[in-house]
Amino acid sequence: MRKIATKSWLTALAAVVLIGAACPTTFAIPIIPGVTKIKLQNSGYPGGNGEFGAFLKTGASVNPDYASPSYGNEDFRTFCAEEGESFQPGWEYTVTWFNTATVATGKALSKEAAWLFREFSQLAGSSYIGSIGTASYNSTNADANKLQEAIWWFIGGQTKNGGPAPTAASNQYVQAVQNAAVTIANMSGFGGVRILNIQNSSGVNMQDQLYWDGTGDDQIDPVPEPMSAALWLFALAGGTMVRRRQNRR
Repeated sequence: MRKIATKSWLTALAAVVLIGAACPTTFAIPIIPGVTKIKLQNSGYPGGNGEFGAFLKTGASVNPDYASPSYGNEDFRTFCAEEGESFQPGWEYTVTWFNTATVATGKALSKEAAWLFREFSQLAGSSYIGSIGTASYNSTNADANKLQEAIWWFIGGQTKNGGPAPTAASNQYVQAVQNAAVTIANMSGFGGVRILNIQNSSGVNMQDQLYWDGTGDDQIDPVPEPMSAALWLFALAGGTMVRRRQNRR
């Protein structure tokens, strides 16, 4: 009886720890700051802007294409949050935090940028073809570039290569934001959207990426990064102890 009780206690504790450390999400692979690895893959569009595929690995939970990321088989698609940062497609990075600002210059996430990305993310079930408010999105190079430029503009007034600001006349997604002003103002927080801060193996900050948790309830703030990693490792250790006890019986 003592062995059975101990096994049940450890199993329950491991489950609670994993749930508490992970970001609530509708995706199969949880994102845990300091633990989750991420690879980004280009869409193949000229200019290297927008619609990047994000491939995740958290412990034993890993995207089947993680070793050799193939665009189209990603866990989710994302856009850049900081115009001046970069990343190397296919390289492994670590998610360090769910943030409301970029790392390099502290550009703050806005409701407008969050709304655009949430609307885009909701098109996943239709191969990212549909409508973003009053604007159509057809997963083309032209649309991806326009959406990226609108997102940058609404995150701290960034423009591509320091060029002119996008306007409602020149960018359909800026117009869509203006048309959805009341909806955006009434959003709960950022509608489940955050900026993923990522680092390379040397601890250098790389391109911040947008992420939507798939629910829109905006309850995605994780426990502090060092605690996340510690809890994750503790949960794994608990699971290992359970298996060892089972093997002894």
